[in-house]
Amino acid sequence: MSSHALFRPRLAAVGLSAVAGGVALALQPASAEAIEPPSAPAETRVAPRAEQPAPPSAHTVASGDTVSGVAERYGVATTDVLRWNGLSWGSIIRPGDVLRLTAPEAAPAPAAPAAPAPAASDVVQAGDTVSAIAARHGSSTQAVLAANGLTWDSIIYPGQRILLPTAAPAPAPAAAEAPAPQLELDAEQSGNAQTIIRIGRELGVSDRGIAIALGTAMQESWLRNL
Repeated sequence: MSSHALFRPRLAAVGLSAVAGGVALALQPASAEAIEPPSAPAETRVAPRAEQPAPPSAHTVASGDTVSGVAERYGVATTDVLRWNGLSWGSIIRPGDVLRLTAPEAAPAPAAPAAPAPAASDVVQAGDTVSAIAARHGSSTQAVLAANGLTWDSIIYPGQRILLPTAAPAPAPAAAEAPAPQLELDAEQSGNAQTIIRIGRELGVSDRGIAIALGTAMQESWLRNL
């Protein structure tokens, strides 16, 4: 038996061991220092969105402009632009027109008109005359007559309310002013008044004279035979 035949199994065993060792070495993981964890993905940063600048107060329409296009350009709702400019969806705009792009300021509420000052008045007392009332309140007789729609022949009675003239005297009492009380005469007073009128007519006294006589009798005796 040759020496080559004796060593052939040993060489075979050595070869297998070397192959097994190489396989084991190939399968052994690398050292902990050599293994690096996968790198984390870079943080994704979103750039902040630029704020929409405030729209101008108005826009002059150019050729090719539309209301919706102008509204979109300035970040304004189309319905608002229509409403602020009094337009509708069917309105037509032309170059040179000015579109309002902001809400119009609310107009201040009109001030309520001041209530007119109530007219001053005076109540006729026994013995009063129009001229005496006018002098008492620093006015003229004509102004007091005009403020009450009276004439020089008019007769005033105790209890009657006389309006005093103001800076702009009214020809008639205000609607809210209570009407002057009407004097009611009893049978005796009516008879005396008729007697004064009859005698005045017989003597040819003018209507003004008769009115003065009636007024005097009313002030002195309330048309009673005292």
